[in-house]
Amino acid sequence: QRSVSWARRCVQETVSTQSTWEAVVSTQSTWDLKRSKWMLLALFSHGQRLLAFGLRLIEMPFRFRFPRKYKAPKIVTAEIPGPIGRKTLNAVTPHSKDAKTIQFFINYKKSRGNYFCDIDNNIFLDLEAQNGSLPLGYNDKQFIKLLKKGSLDTYQLHNISLNLYSPAKLVETIKKDIVQKAAPKGLEKVIFTEGSGTNAIELALKTSILQSKAQNSVFATFAKSHHGEATSSFAASAISHNQKEKIPGFNFGSIVLPFPFIKYPLEKNSLWNQKEEQRCLSDIQNIISNTTSVPIAGVIVEPIQTNTYGYASTPFYEGIRKFCASKGISFIVDETETGCGATGKMWGHDWWDLSIPPDMVVFGKKTQAAGIFVNPKTFSLNDWDIVEILQGSPVNILMFKEILHAIESKKLLDNVSKTGQYLTKWLGDISRDTSGLVYNLRGFGTYLAFDVTPKSNNSAFELLRKKGILTVELGRNQVAIRPSLTLSEREADHLLDAVKDIVQQTPSLYYI
Repeated sequence: QRSVSWARRCVQETVSTQSTWEAVVSTQSTWDLKRSKWMLLALFSHGQRLLAFGLRLIEMPFRFRFPRKYKAPKIVTAEIPGPIGRKTLNAVTPHSKDAKTIQFFINYKKSRGNYFCDIDNNIFLDLEAQNGSLPLGYNDKQFIKLLKKGSLDTYQLHNISLNLYSPAKLVETIKKDIVQKAAPKGLEKVIFTEGSGTNAIELALKTSILQSKAQNSVFATFAKSHHGEATSSFAASAISHNQKEKIPGFNFGSIVLPFPFIKYPLEKNSLWNQKEEQRCLSDIQNIISNTTSVPIAGVIVEPIQTNTYGYASTPFYEGIRKFCASKGISFIVDETETGCGATGKMWGHDWWDLSIPPDMVVFGKKTQAAGIFVNPKTFSLNDWDIVEILQGSPVNILMFKEILHAIESKKLLDNVSKTGQYLTKWLGDISRDTSGLVYNLRGFGTYLAFDVTPKSNNSAFELLRKKGILTVELGRNQVAIRPSLTLSEREADHLLDAVKDIVQQTPSLYYI
C-alpha cells in the first residue's frame, strides 16, 4: 500500500494535462525526462520486492513438503553403505577423523516417521533413533507446525543467556507446560543446562559435590554403567580401565559399586535374582560405610544400563535410596536414555515407585532440552552456585513443550506400552519356535534388548542392517532397540520377521 501511494504521488507530480504515458515520454524538458526515468526505476524496484514477497508466501507451504510415511524397509544396493555412500565417505575421511565413525550419509529431506533414507536411496527402519534422541521420528508434523508458526524465529536469531535475560513468556512456559506436566514426583524445580545430556550429568555431579560441603568428595557409580564422555560423566562411567588410562594424570574421583548379575527370564529366576540383589545391596552398604578417607557426595544410577540393558528389581533400588537418605548422600537418577516415555512411563524410575523421591533426575536426548529436576526439600544451594553462561536453549525448551503435548494428545505412552507388549509376546514365541535361539529378553516398553544365536558368522547388527533394520550395536550376538515413541505394531513386525529370518534362515512372514 505504501508503494502504491508513493507511485501515485510521483504520477500526480509528473502528469499535468497529458496522459500518464505521454508525461513519461515527454521531451518538454530534460528535468521532466530524468524525473520520469527515476519514477520508472523506482516502480520497477518496488515491483520486484513485491514479487519476491509474493513468491515467498507461495513457497512457504512447499518448504516442508516431505514424502509420505514409508510402509517397509527397502534396500536397493548390494552393499551397505552403497556406492555413493562409500565414495562420499572416502572423500570426507582425509579431512576429518570423525568421518571414520560415520555409518550412513542420510537424506533427511526424504526421511519420515521411523524410516530414514540414505544417500543411495536405501530405506531403513530406524530402531536406534539417532542414539535415542528422536521422540517423534523424522520430520514429524508437530515440529513442522512449530516451524510454520514462526514460534522459534526470535530465539533462533539470538544466543540467549536464560539465567540473566530470560523472556517472560518462556518462564511461564517452563512452569505450566514442563514442570507441571513432566516433573517427576517430588521434584518440582528444574534447572536447564547447555547442550546435551552429558552436560546435564556434569551439572548433577557438580551439584551433588557442592551440596556435600566437603573437600575432596567423590561420587559412586555402578559396574558397567555409562553416563557420558565429558570429564565428570566419563569418570562416573564404569567403562574399561584401559580407556581411562588414555587420560594419564587425571584423578577419576569415583567409586564403582557392584551391580546384580540378573538372569532371564525373570519369572524363572526370581529366587536367584533376589539373592544376587541382596548380596550386592549388602556389599554396597559395606563399601559406602567403610569409605571414610573421602566423603561420597552422590550415587548415580541408570534405570536401565545403557551398555547392557540390564536392570534390577524395585527392592534393590528402594534399598539404595533409603541407605543414601540415611547417610545424607545425593541419589541421582540418570534418565537421559530412559526418560520421556521410552519405557512406557514418563520416567524409567517410575517403575520403581520409590517411597522417597530421588534428589535429582537428569534428562536429555528425547526431551531435546537437557537439565536436571531437583527435590526442593534436599536442594540447599543458591542458584548462583550452579550458574552457567547460557543455562539452556529456548528453542529446545519449546520443542520439549511440543513433545509433551504430543505425548498427551496422541497417547504415546500407551502406544509405547502396547507396542512393547506386542514385541515381547512375539519374541517369546520366536524363542520357543527356535528352541531358545532368541533369549535373555529384557527391558520395558520399547526400550528392549535380547540375545540371538544367528546362523551366520556375521554379527546380529550387520545381518539386520542388510535387511533394512537399524538397531543398537550392543554386542556381537545382541540386539537392542530404543526407537521413537511412535513405533507401531506394523513397524515392529519387520523387526520380528527379520529376527526370525537370521536365526532360522526361513522365508519372511512380514517383510515386504
